[in-house]
Amino acid sequence: MKDLAIIDFNGIQIAFEGDKINLTHLWKSTGSKHSQRVQKWLLQDESQKFVGAVAEDLKALPEGVLRAKPGRNGGTWAHWQIALAYAKYLSPKLHMRVNQVFKERVEEENNPELGINRSLERAERKWGREGKSEFWQGQRVNSIMSQKRLMSVVGQRGDDSFVYAIVNTEINKALLGETAREFKRNNKIPVKKATREFLDADKLTALDFTQMLVVKNLVAADAKGNSDIKKITADTAKNVANLLK
Repeated sequence: MKDLAIIDFNGIQIAFEGDKINLTHLWKSTGSKHSQRVQKWLLQDESQKFVGAVAEDLKALPEGVLRAKPGRNGGTWAHWQIALAYAKYLSPKLHMRVNQVFKERVEEENNPELGINRSLERAERKWGREGKSEFWQGQRVNSIMSQKRLMSVVGQRGDDSFVYAIVNTEINKALLGETAREFKRNNKIPVKKATREFLDADKLTALDFTQMLVVKNLVAADAKGNSDIKKITADTAKNVANLLK
């Protein structure tokens, strides 16, 4: 449970990150009642005692289990035990939903394959609602896995974090004829949406093949540094694009 995750409750997205949950999102998901706002709940004697008990049990300072966070997904974040207590205070149904999510997270930590299967099932349900074919869904999954492998390899060999954007840009320019930003602008796709969700199955197949081939060529050449990685990625992607023509 290390990465940002989102669940939906009453049409509101609730963010989880590591062992923390966004309390502000919990509050909004039950109607943003003024009488139940986060700070008011935290001022109650029972709440303060519980926060203190959680901090003591974890041998942490209070700010280690409860903190304010600015910006996107901002609000009040708290350790999951505090969040469960607040969810119970807000709504029995919300309490059950959050309990279920954390139960699943623990199961998936102990059984990664179960987590992968559940993630795939959620993705397939979403794609199915969007009318995506089973073949498209298969190619999308393949492209995700090959991209994950590619990003791992370039992350180990590149100079800095810019290498990720460099690699994706070179592949997109060769296969799509434009950068992701240009593709979204020209096709009126929201900036925050993933470009690959709007590619057809053939493009996803080419993308998957290109990503695997780039990995093979980078390893074979023992490429190191952004400059070498960019050249090998660009040459590989252009060769695939030429074959497709």
